Amino acid sequence: MNTQRTPPGGSTGSHPNLSQLTENEFHDQITLRKRKTPDCDNICFELFRRELNNTMAAHRQELRNTVQELQKSISSSFESLVEKQNESIRKLHEDLCTLKSEVNDLKLNQHSIQKEHNDFVADLSKQKNDHNNLCEKTKTLECDLIDAKKQIKELTEQQNIKDQQGRINNLEISGVPQTKGENLYNVLHIIATKIGFALSSADVDFIHRVRRFTTKAPRNNLHTHEGQSTASSVPNIIVKFTQRKRKCEFLAAVRARRGLTTADLDIDGASSPIFINDHLTPHNKVIYARARRLGKELGYKYIWLNDCKIFLRKSDTTKSILINNEKDLDRIK
Repeated sequence: MNTQRTPPGGSTGSHPNLSQLTENEFHDQITLRKRKTPDCDNICFELFRRELNNTMAAHRQELRNTVQELQKSISSSFESLVEKQNESIRKLHEDLCTLKSEVNDLKLNQHSIQKEHNDFVADLSKQKNDHNNLCEKTKTLECDLIDAKKQIKELTEQQNIKDQQGRINNLEISGVPQTKGENLYNVLHIIATKIGFALSSADVDFIHRVRRFTTKAPRNNLHTHEGQSTASSVPNIIVKFTQRKRKCEFLAAVRARRGLTTADLDIDGASSPIFINDHLTPHNKVIYARARRLGKELGYKYIWLNDCKIFLRKSDTTKSILINNEKDLDRIK
């Protein structure tokens, strides 16, 4: 009996290269083929194992190559990143050093500014104290100045009173022309004869000429030209009587005579009025000039001098007002 070693259908046996079979073909070869001997299975398994190992080795090598390339790429990228990071750190370090230097400079400037500020505050405090002390001194000086002005005013008034008392026996004659080699005693005797006054040599203490005083009113509501009397280069004649009584009698005779002129003294030239009055101090002359102007403005009928005192009276029926100083003038406005 012939034993048939090939399967029906003309198949010649297992495929010589199992790695070229598909999975289904591979399983068909395994399941359809009759297992004849253990050695054949071992051979097939060995072939499969080898093919599998080769395939896995190829895949491992490919994976190894891919991993190496990836490692190289990562390493290169990391190195580049590290280099960039190091460069950034270096720049940051430089900037930090610069900033630290600037901060130190700023601290030094701040210390300097703080010192200057402290010095300024100290100077300001000192100036404030000096200012307060100066204010106190100024207040003290102002008080002292007020007291000094008050004392000066009182002393001036007292001196004016004394000066006027020293002139109480004096008469002042203005309007008499001055001639070379003149004899003022003769001029006075001529005036006494014209007014009908019996003048003796014992009545006169002395007689002389003085510069005529030009009065100027203080700055007030009066006009400037009204505050200044007519200036004259001719010195006035001052007569000092030995007795106050005789002076008053002489002045009363002058006022009774009225209208005395240079023609009455036989003086050559155009006739001009001669004025004889009490010899006032410069201060009282100013007050008298103001009283005359103010009295005329306010309609006072009488303004006169009596024994070196200034009087005003509004009318014949009103009382006379004594003017001692400028305050009295302010009260009659």
